[in-house]
Amino acid sequence: MARGVSTALIHSVVALHISDHWTRVRVQNNNSQKVYGALLGKHSGRNIEISNAFELKVSVTDDKKLDVDEEYFAQRSALYKETFADLDFLGFYVTCDDNEQALESDVFLQRKAMIHSEAPILLKFNANEPVACDKLSLTVFDSRVDPTDEQQLLLQQVPVKIVNEVAEQIGLDHLARYSREGAPAESTASKQLGAQIGSIASLHQGLFIASQYIKSVQNDQIERDNSILQEINKLCQKLAVLDANNAPENDFLQSTDQKLLVLLTALTSVQGQTVRLVDRLNVLARDRLQHERSSFIQHRHCSNLFPGLFGRF
Repeated sequence: MARGVSTALIHSVVALHISDHWTRVRVQNNNSQKVYGALLGKHSGRNIEISNAFELKVSVTDDKKLDVDEEYFAQRSALYKETFADLDFLGFYVTCDDNEQALESDVFLQRKAMIHSEAPILLKFNANEPVACDKLSLTVFDSRVDPTDEQQLLLQQVPVKIVNEVAEQIGLDHLARYSREGAPAESTASKQLGAQIGSIASLHQGLFIASQYIKSVQNDQIERDNSILQEINKLCQKLAVLDANNAPENDFLQSTDQKLLVLLTALTSVQGQTVRLVDRLNVLARDRLQHERSSFIQHRHCSNLFPGLFGRF
């Protein structure tokens, strides 16, 4: 078996995908059953980077064993490989009530993953973990063979680190506009703009007060205070060195971020529609092939029964 994994880098969109998968299944079935999926990413030495995932069809047999739909897994893997050629299959993910312990079903999934990958991993996501908690609800397991019994597979935890790209952060900020309770919440970009507006308002108010103070001192309405005048002089010197030429560049960057957000949303929608279209075309092609095969078998059977009418093949 290959060397173990030292660090697992998980993109935040993967955690969001797993959470969304679990939430949809829970709402549709009115229960908190487990959900399963495949992980895609890259190997870099002993480090792995999990950057994408897709759902799997897994059922539980009468004897409480897992049954993975291999045909569905192969179809989805081929589609993702065409779209993301640089990503490889890394392993499976599963939701659970305790992401710290490895169960017998987890070992079964790991053995399934070893058919498609030399050194797969298993990601367990505790969807029932409270949001306000210091404990990370994601755990990644690596596998190794028990030195005392080669038939046994041992799962050991791998250090996890959550990473973000710029495009992912923009998308997450867009999704975070509404809080968990359904009330509108500010995104990071909105908070930054609000802080900038507040700073400008405070600066404007301070300049107005300083101007009124100087006028009052000049008109002998209030007593002169050298310490206050020194602070006003420092403020004027700072304002004099401000470069206003960077304003167009900052405006351009903000406009570019907004356009990138719109483009990212449109690309995500188009990708989803394309995947659904390809799935439907595959279903139609499979049904047509089965229909043609059935017609051929029926025609051949009739020709054997009535050779004078249909002839022999």
